[in-house]
Amino acid sequence: MDSKVMVSYCWDDKDLARKINQKLNESEIETWIDVEDMGGKLYKEMSQAIDKSDIVILCMSDSYKNSDNCEKEAELADQRKKTVIPIKVAKTVIPDDKWSAIVCAGLIWIDFTDEDVFDEKIRELVDRINKERGERKPFAGNVQTDGPLTDPTTSPTVTVDDLEIVEKSIGQEWKRLGRQLEYTEAELTAIDIDNYKLGLKEVVSKMIRGWKENNGKKATKSKLKDALVAVRRQDLADQI
Repeated sequence: MDSKVMVSYCWDDKDLARKINQKLNESEIETWIDVEDMGGKLYKEMSQAIDKSDIVILCMSDSYKNSDNCEKEAELADQRKKTVIPIKVAKTVIPDDKWSAIVCAGLIWIDFTDEDVFDEKIRELVDRINKERGERKPFAGNVQTDGPLTDPTTSPTVTVDDLEIVEKSIGQEWKRLGRQLEYTEAELTAIDIDNYKLGLKEVVSKMIRGWKENNGKKATKSKLKDALVAVRRQDLADQI
């Protein structure tokens, strides 16, 4: 049987947790989630669910980090060497003396507290899961384009002028574009940390020029245009 993704959450956060779970299922990711509030009554079932999962998503909130049952789930996943992905489902600050600070130490969080970017965060979560598994599956989101995607087999490589168009205008949407260009979340975070003191334009430059350098002839105009359209920057795509 294929491994599942376990969605671990506190009952107080069930609405958002189940919404996230549904989107993962729509993206062809099989999950296990408690829908009956089994709590401490069915520890055996919870333990078996972790054993059958290769990835455990921790839906972090104040309620979660203060729950004994959630603590057991998270620590058991950590002890059994499961891949843990922490996500924020409520505004929360985790103190250093909490168990959650130890389990999540060094991990990259995904913030689901802003409903306006929910689909973007789902895409990020799906990409993270697929990266951990070494595979790539479609994101079941709502991205729309104004026409058919371009044909990469007949497209020339990007030019310096194309890159400068992106550098000047993509702004805070640079990470979304980076994901479309198949950067991992860890790679984007590293670019941000290494260059943020130099300003946003330099961060964008490192990302987009790094993509061209790493992909060579495969860094085509069509791929860049499709990525721009996917992040709803048709205006920039039209200039490439």
